[in-house]
Order: sequence, then structure tokens, then C-alpha cells
Amino acid sequence: MNRLYSAFFISFLCLGLIFGCGGDSWTKKGKEFLAAGDDKSAAWYFQQAIAAKPTNAEAHYQLGLSYRNSGQHDSAIESFRTAAQLAPERVDVQLALGEVYMEIGHRKLASRIFLKVLQNSNSKDIIQTIARLTGDVYQKTRLTSDSVRAYSPSATDKRIAYTTYIEENNEIYVMDIDSKNQKRLTFDSTNDYSPCLSPDGTKIVYISFMRWRNSNDEIYIMDADGKNQTRLTFNVYSDGNPTFSPNGKLIAFESNREGNSEIYIMDVDGQNQRRLTFAGQTSSAVTRCYCPSFSPDGSQIVFSAYSIESSEEKTLSSESSALKTNTAKEDESSVADSDLYNVVSQIYVVGVNGKNLRQLTNVKAINSNPSFSPDGKKIVFDSNRNIGKFGESNSGIYIMEADGKNQMRLTGDEYISMEPVFTPDGKKIVFTGQKADSDNLGIYIMDLEQPFTKEELIKRLKGL
Repeated sequence: MNRLYSAFFISFLCLGLIFGCGGDSWTKKGKEFLAAGDDKSAAWYFQQAIAAKPTNAEAHYQLGLSYRNSGQHDSAIESFRTAAQLAPERVDVQLALGEVYMEIGHRKLASRIFLKVLQNSNSKDIIQTIARLTGDVYQKTRLTSDSVRAYSPSATDKRIAYTTYIEENNEIYVMDIDSKNQKRLTFDSTNDYSPCLSPDGTKIVYISFMRWRNSNDEIYIMDADGKNQTRLTFNVYSDGNPTFSPNGKLIAFESNREGNSEIYIMDVDGQNQRRLTFAGQTSSAVTRCYCPSFSPDGSQIVFSAYSIESSEEKTLSSESSALKTNTAKEDESSVADSDLYNVVSQIYVVGVNGKNLRQLTNVKAINSNPSFSPDGKKIVFDSNRNIGKFGESNSGIYIMEADGKNQMRLTGDEYISMEPVFTPDGKKIVFTGQKADSDNLGIYIMDLEQPFTKEELIKRLKGL
């Protein structure tokens, strides 16, 4: 009996301490669950904190975050509004409320909130956050003409190679980094596309496809002026998305020559072709590995992999064995839901020896076209995780740490943006883009040293 009494007394005392502290312990515990991705449990703890102290602005704010993460937008708005009333000085609460309004398409309401925040702040971080939530984070410029369809850029410090659809064919062009001296390199009746410039700018590796021969995609290499076109792959299956290693001695590419699309490596002359990934042998749900790109030191390859599964965790292995995925929690919430996609695609990184495979993204969307920054600290990629201005799941350019953390969108939803690559100095990103309500693809360049100013952002918000 004494033990039972003691247990009840201790429990009562603990509850008294929790309620006596205004629910701070409940809030702390809820944050732990929120950080772990358990939004349901987190919400329960925040609700207990609010029951203990209804004026706890932090608990209301955190509850709103848990609701937003789980797609309960109306409940999130209610929680953020309450938090804003209790703590009107908190900018993070205002930004969270505006973000939810943007996610559900109430752009006018969001713009009013963001304008109010900007009027009372000159913080660069706040300006960048509002820019990210409402459109492009940095200034961008279209490099190719509005009258042609151009895509698949590859950049050195001086030149950009890309594909243009002309005369009912895909052909390869080059231009200076400032869009001058645009020059066509291929002149045949085949489809030539997906060019990649060598690091020294002297060679271009690309794909060629002869439609009239009912052939498949094969990889070719040529001089940067279009001369000496040489075929590198010879098989009855398709090879694609070739990319150079940093020293220019290797080429990584995708191929379905053994059934499933996998990542391969070969010497720059086409010799010593060897398979790097074995995803298809590990999980029947994985249907394609594609879009490889080397790390700056040449030790790793980042790539994407499709899966028909709707689960958030995928298993791949370059050694036909189970793999523990890196489930780093995404910092940016998403409204993307599994029923919007027939397949999902995640980004992985693997050593050039086929070992140490790690998953970097874990969002139910098509995450693809990854590419390292020149210093190896960042990865830029495209993803259709956000619902756009026109109600479609628009692909946008994202950037993240090399370990998958701190994922952030760089382009607005009024454009469909994809295929990003860094310039060698790491100061710009070249990518393919088009307005969401058109089909006019073009090559764009975004300057990471030219963020939008407060005045420019205010003008943008007034136009939402």
C-alpha cells in the first residue's frame, strides 16, 4: 500500500511541477518529438502545455508547426493566429502564418503579413526568408531567346553547352557565359542532346539517337567546337546522362543494359565500362537510377533513383545488401502528398567504388538532377514537392548541404525550373526554366551574390 501511495504521490508531484511551470516541460518534450518527425505525438504534448497555460505563445506556435507538417492547414492557421495575438512581436510566428497562407493559395493574405514584417525589419535573414516563400531568392536572367526551346545546360567558367529543339530535332549548342556567341555544333538528322562540358572546356560528351533506324540512345564525345565526333557506347540498350569526372578521365552515365537502369562508369575513351549501382537487385520497387554527377574531389557520385513505392524510406544498395538511409529531417515543410504521384524519386550519394551509399532526400516527390557545388559543401537539385501558383506540382530549384540537411527552395512557383548546375566559381547556378503557364523552355542563370533587396521584395509582394 505504501508503495502504491508513493507512486501516486510522485506522479501527482510531477504533474504539479509541470503545470506549475506553465507546461514548459510539455513544450520541451513536444519539441523533441517534432524534431524527430513525430508530428502527432508532438501535437499532443503541445496541447497539454496549452491546457496548463493557455497564454503559452510558444506552445501555440509549436502546435501550429506540427499541424502544418501533417497537412492540417486550418488548425495550423488557428494556432499561429493565437500565438501572434499572444506575442505580436514574434516575427517567426508571422512568417509561419504567412507561409501556410502561401501553401493553400491565399497569396493576398500572405503578402499582407509579409509586408507588415518587412516594414519593421531590415534583417537580411528575414528578407531572404520572405523572398524564398514568395518567389526567387536571387536575381535570375534568361540567356537564350524566347523564340527557341533550350534545355540541359552544362557550364564551365566561360561557356555553357545546351540542347535546342530546332528543325524537328534536338541539336547541341554552346554560348559564352553571358549568352553571347551562340553557336550550333551538331548538324545531322539525329537527336543530339544532354551535353556535358569537360572540366577544361575542350570536350563535350553527349547523347545521340537515330529515330529513323529505331535505335537507342548512345553516348558520344566530340571536341568543344563540334569536330571529331566519336561514339563511346555500343549496345542494344539505352545509355544516357553522361557526365565528366573532375579530372576529365572518367565518364559516369546511366544505362538499362542489364534490365534496370543503373549508374555506370567508363574511361573517357569508352573503355573499362563497369556498373556502380545494383538497386534493382535489392528492391523490386526501385525502377531506375539516373542523373549521376561527380563530387569535386571525384570520390563520390550523387544521383537520383525512382521508386514506385509510396513509403518515405527506400532501400538501395550498391552491394546488393540492406542499407540504412540517412533520414535527415527536411527543414522545409511540403504540401506534397503521396496521392499526387505515381512514383517518387530520391537523391543518393555513393562512392566511386560502389560503397557507402546514403540517401539524402526523403520527400514524397520527384527529386532529381543533383549536382555538387565546386567546394563539395552543397548540392543543388530540382524537386516538384510544392504546389505551384497555377495548381500544378511545379518543379523548382533547391539547394541543400552535402549530407541532405537544410533543404531550401531557390526559385518561385511562377516558373518551372529544373536541371541546375553550378558555375565553377560557385557563385551562379545555370538551369532550365519556363513560366508555369507556358511551354517555352530556356536557359537561365541565377546569381547567388545578388539577393533581392527589401525594396524589390516589397514591390513583389504588392503584386501578388
